[in-house]
Amino acid sequence: MSKKKNIWISWMADEGPGFVPAMAVQELSIKGVETSGAEWNDDHERLAWTELSEVLCKADGPDAWLMVCDEEHFNKKSNRFALSLIAAQVKENRGYNFPIFLLALDFHPQQENLPQMLSDIRLFSAAEEPQWASKLVAGLYRSKKIEAPDYRFSVRANPAFGLWLEFGPRSDTWKGVMAGVHGDNVQITHQAVGEPGVLPEKCTLEYPLEGMVAQVGDTEYQAWGVSNELGSEHSYYIKVQGMPDKIIFGGHPGEDNAEVRVLNLQ
Repeated sequence: MSKKKNIWISWMADEGPGFVPAMAVQELSIKGVETSGAEWNDDHERLAWTELSEVLCKADGPDAWLMVCDEEHFNKKSNRFALSLIAAQVKENRGYNFPIFLLALDFHPQQENLPQMLSDIRLFSAAEEPQWASKLVAGLYRSKKIEAPDYRFSVRANPAFGLWLEFGPRSDTWKGVMAGVHGDNVQITHQAVGEPGVLPEKCTLEYPLEGMVAQVGDTEYQAWGVSNELGSEHSYYIKVQGMPDKIIFGGHPGEDNAEVRVLNLQ
């Protein structure tokens, strides 16, 4: 007998007379799926979301992630930011085909309005799709194939050392790198280069740049950069204070035809 799939449920809603966590558990259990989960903790100052990320990123962790949200909780900027960072870590650790679902309780989310790291998740409406559990389980066993991008984007975060964003090429070589942030009360405070997935204790930065202003479209970003050459065996890290709504990263500004990528995190 094949092992049952296990879905982690993140409950992001105020309990009321309508849909409650036990209903989601019951619906999925009827379909033969095991569940585990916890109530969402919105505490960015303490980086509370990292606890959930650790659970989902384990190689023997849940087989899928289901967010059950009401509109108020899902549209809160701090929640959208945290969910984006979790999704980034999950994609890099479990693969871009790891199933992520959103069950909307009192609203109908639009794919085009989601942060980019959540843009490929499967959406369900509890009010409009009474058979959401059947559709979810079908998607769990027949997930669509998503090709990983040519870059790596992940996160290293801990209340002790703060929030670091990680960037790097998946297979190519970057001859230098730059990253920038945009948002209220957001700034870069440190940068580093090291092995993927591990913040270096020491590193050598080649021709580091700090406090640049990079403009992409109508948006200005505070940007830092280095001339270190990066391949798949190295990553570039920036330490960030605050919650950027957008980030940019890519080739060093001194390089001709340097490609810059933009990610919306909220």
